Amino acid sequence: MATSQQKKATLKKKKRPSSCTLCGYNKIALVRTGIREDADAEVYGCLNCGFQFLSSPDYDLRAYYREEYRKSHSYVIGEELSPKAQFDLMRPLMEERVKHFKEYIPKGSKVLEVGCSSGFFLDAIRDEYTVYGNEWNPAEAQFVRDMGIPCSEEALQDAFAGENFTVIVAYHVLEHSPNPVEWLKLVKDRLIGGGYIHLELPNTENALTGIYNIPSFRDRYYRMPHLGYWNKDTLAGALGTLGFEARISLREEYSLGNHLRWLLTGEPDPNVQMARAPYLPVPPEHPAAPVVNRFFANFDRQYKNLLDTLKASSLLVAVGRKREI
Repeated sequence: MATSQQKKATLKKKKRPSSCTLCGYNKIALVRTGIREDADAEVYGCLNCGFQFLSSPDYDLRAYYREEYRKSHSYVIGEELSPKAQFDLMRPLMEERVKHFKEYIPKGSKVLEVGCSSGFFLDAIRDEYTVYGNEWNPAEAQFVRDMGIPCSEEALQDAFAGENFTVIVAYHVLEHSPNPVEWLKLVKDRLIGGGYIHLELPNTENALTGIYNIPSFRDRYYRMPHLGYWNKDTLAGALGTLGFEARISLREEYSLGNHLRWLLTGEPDPNVQMARAPYLPVPPEHPAAPVVNRFFANFDRQYKNLLDTLKASSLLVAVGRKREI
């Protein structure tokens, strides 16, 4: 398998794609030069549908996610976490995801999560749903199995052969696909009639790029594993064309404090919990803490609501129902 250095080198040798990886249109433009791992790599945009994308990788994606990905992409910057550490960090952050999921998905449904990591979402819903995982990282997949949740390490088309699901969830997965249309077709094939797809993925038109236009954020935002860059329109168009009745909403995952940090320092918070937590400046033991911290927490919620209204939140959240005919 190619090393990380070899993968980086291959990005510089790639030819310009001949067409959009989403709609197939043959006129594309250069959006920018430079991604997180490679200052010379190019990002393209479709002149028809507006989708942004990188050149397709020329290395084995499954091997990359089994062996390399977690060494450089973590929920804590600069630290490779064990599956248990990932679980302990992320499990408390599942409230909003679970809430949205339960609004649309009937209790008792058979759920497959693609790219389930260490199973923190599946654990959060397992009391009310029949859950299955699909994860290429072997240590994380084993951690999920050790929790008593079936977890396959195979490609989606081969995972749990012969089974179909009421819902397939994929959180921060679609943007990693070199061929999103074929991937969505695979998902559709594994669903029962009237089944659901539930997605979360980054919104290209988020506030840090679309409103504040922070150069250092853009330099981190575009990265080698993210092969496609979506907004509400491109996601709605793709799901509708493939036969899903889709509803797409936006949700701001990160706090006002996180955005202020980017604006003031040009740097991210060191871990995902800090990035999402509202800024509460008064120590909890201080008599003024209940009043002052409540003010800051309310202000944080208002800021997130404002970004939702402006369609500038960090996250696209989609639920699509497979048409039965």
